[in-house]
Amino acid sequence: MRLITQQHSEYKGKKYLKHWIVIPNKAVGKLGWKSGDELDAEVNEGKLVIGRY
Repeated sequence: MRLITQQHSEYKGKKYLKHWIVIPNKAVGKLGWKSGDELDAEVNEGKLVIGRY
């Protein structure tokens, strides 16, 4: 997997960023996720846990 960061905008000298996580197709298929699914995320003991909403 890979974390991608892109500058979203800049206001009064402060930069605002967006972040994406690229999840391999194989993992998405095993999870049964489809494009447009609502996902929820939480941080648990220093790990990011993502699941279907």
